[in-house]
Amino acid sequence: MIQKANNDEQRRVSTIADLLNGGDRKAAAVEYAYFVKRYSQQVLDFTVRMVSNRADAEELAQNTFVKAFNRFETFEGRASFLTWVSRIAYNESINHLKRRKLRWIDVDDAQIADSRIDDDELSTGREERISLMEDALDCLPPNERMLVQ
Repeated sequence: MIQKANNDEQRRVSTIADLLNGGDRKAAAVEYAYFVKRYSQQVLDFTVRMVSNRADAEELAQNTFVKAFNRFETFEGRASFLTWVSRIAYNESINHLKRRKLRWIDVDDAQIADSRIDDDELSTGREERISLMEDALDCLPPNERMLVQ
């Protein structure tokens, strides 16, 4: 089944490339819609994890597919289409975060007032621990956050 999907995708990639080379962007876009439909949720999930803001992630996912279509001639087929478009999504997300000029704190430089943990902190509920962990993950730079998620 995986081989069939790969063959189908390779055929579609070839068709899109031929259409673009022939100047028929409209027909290429119709064929390209297959990839958008097939991978849009995965790209969106990826960008949401990267930027932690759904509205920004939706815009980044859309920009990713537009950029991939406009630069389709650079797709060499050495990796799957999903791998290629995910790399574009990653770069778009990193650039977005740089534009937001987020300031990261090096944990080695951070000053912690008191590192002792009392019994009340140890007895926090599951939901609170999850929330605390998500907050801590949000403080990581995007490339390090992706390693954990």
